[in-house]
Amino acid sequence: DELWRDIRAFGAGERGRVLVAYGASASYETAPALLQALAEPHPGIEIASAVKPLPEIVSGLSGGSLDVGIVRCPPRLNDLESRTIRHEAQRVLLRRDHRLADSPAVALGDLADETLLMHPRDANPGHYDAIVALCRSAGFEPRIRLRTVSFDLAYRTVADSDAVAIIGESSNVGLPEGLCLRPLTPPAAIEVCVLVRRYNRSPIVDQIVQALPAVTEELGWR
Repeated sequence: DELWRDIRAFGAGERGRVLVAYGASASYETAPALLQALAEPHPGIEIASAVKPLPEIVSGLSGGSLDVGIVRCPPRLNDLESRTIRHEAQRVLLRRDHRLADSPAVALGDLADETLLMHPRDANPGHYDAIVALCRSAGFEPRIRLRTVSFDLAYRTVADSDAVAIIGESSNVGLPEGLCLRPLTPPAAIEVCVLVRRYNRSPIVDQIVQALPAVTEELGWR
């Protein structure tokens, strides 16, 4: 009887293990908040997590070594299904002695003469293109300096240079003292999604996908 109950629990997605991977930007707030909200009502589900770059998340999902991904501006692929969980407001990351740091908000056009720090396009083409399109909407082509470090909690690339970065508002967690975030005007947001296999996924993943609308509403993201 106990074995039968266990089998039914696994088959119903009430018990088991899932591996969730997410990018460094989601590690500040999005992933911890989402995974906690998903885990609390499902004590029989073990959620393991890992921080990985987008190409590894996509290949892991397609190959079956990962169950769920949390990514910005995901690629549109036939074998993967994307569910938007939030539109994260974007901010400008500046040194506190920067000329724009005293402004309550930074106009996009004010960044025309600034050097913008970005990850290489192949790290996340959708996100790279979204930021470039944002700049073009304000009438300028961004002057880009590529980041050489994939995960920089201290934002040394901004703190040690005259460059700025456009990042999500959740990155305010643990921001170094010498840096500040300022809102953009007009406001801009970047899509953050949960990515799963379209087919051949476990019942647990189905449970997670079905729970997303209620969970994101509870978190105030929708």
